[in-house]
Amino acid sequence: MRHVLALAVVLLASVFLAGPGFVQEPDATVTNVAVPVRVMAGGRFVDSLTRNDFVVKENGRPQDILALYLVRRDAVAREDAVRVLTPAVERNWVLLFQLTNFHPKLAELAQGLLEKTVRPGDRLTVQTPLRNYTLSPRAFDVKTPATLSEEMTRLLRRDIQLGSSEYNTQLTELKKIVRSIADVNPMRSIGDVPEANIQDELGIMIPRYKEAVEKMDRARVVDGRFFLQLADRLRAIRGRKDVFLVYQREFRPEIQPLVLSQLLNQVQGDPDLEAEIQSLFVLRSRDFSFDADGVIRAFADAGTTFHFLYMNKDPEDVVGLVMRETSEDYFRVFSELARGSGGTVDTSQDPAQGFLAASEAVGDYYLLYYEPRDKQPDGRFRVISVELKEPRPDCRLTFRAGYYAR
Repeated sequence: MRHVLALAVVLLASVFLAGPGFVQEPDATVTNVAVPVRVMAGGRFVDSLTRNDFVVKENGRPQDILALYLVRRDAVAREDAVRVLTPAVERNWVLLFQLTNFHPKLAELAQGLLEKTVRPGDRLTVQTPLRNYTLSPRAFDVKTPATLSEEMTRLLRRDIQLGSSEYNTQLTELKKIVRSIADVNPMRSIGDVPEANIQDELGIMIPRYKEAVEKMDRARVVDGRFFLQLADRLRAIRGRKDVFLVYQREFRPEIQPLVLSQLLNQVQGDPDLEAEIQSLFVLRSRDFSFDADGVIRAFADAGTTFHFLYMNKDPEDVVGLVMRETSEDYFRVFSELARGSGGTVDTSQDPAQGFLAASEAVGDYYLLYYEPRDKQPDGRFRVISVELKEPRPDCRLTFRAGYYAR
């Protein structure tokens, strides 16, 4: 079964309702632009600012701020407005799990999510490697948070095991093939094993290794189109939207450097075989295309913050093999996406702690509204910038990068 981030729709009798988890709402003409802004100083949220403390620019042009609302969790704690507006403070949580093994810390994440973070009225969507679930609006009426966290843990354990079975099968196959390749000791040609036989063996095993690698890569595809589609769905939903990707560090079994060097020396007379070995073990690269800037803009347009929880597990100790990391490309692009959307990056082995820290960091914020001076719906992306009128070196501001004028 392919282990792909995709919006799956299944039927499951549970308080976690299967399905896309989002209700499309009719698009409306937006005259006022909402800009969530977080102002941090020394790790603490600065909650004493007023509307006149901020400067908002669109494509470099200052805008008149119509209203400021101080939001704590899902309620307005203070307002400073020249025009009465209805702020959207609903909370939407989306958790995407891209994992190959169930980790006990995921139970703690589920506990922190459902017992400490999500409240009645919040929307929660959970994407496992196998299915997509939405928490029923009546879930907290019929079950306790502890029961819900236990149910989510069971779903994660089952779906991760089933959804990653193809990936783990190919990983096991790769280990076997690499051991076989390593056993084709080039020094045997000095004795009674002809050199041609060694090249024949490699000519059989190298294609097998390549095929297994391709199958494993297909089982871990992260398609940028998925995130664009997700942003499009989230754009139609009111309120604050936070997406968390829980991703596990990857490793691939490869030949030890000394054995690899011996193999390359042995097959110098066969340029095709030498090129195959070079491409797989020396110049290996994964075909990976992801428009990070496009996704950042799509998330900004949807008013969505992306958080990356990277489970930085240690490589498996396998005798005779080298476990080479293969998730650097994903780590780079998802870290860029998180920072570009005003989100967080956590690189520990504890996704529960990373989630709680991120959810607390986004709990309080200012919601600024302005009416664009340029109201022409030209479809172009308009860049938003927010700064303090009186600069404070100790303060760090995060805000949406902009929106598409529709």
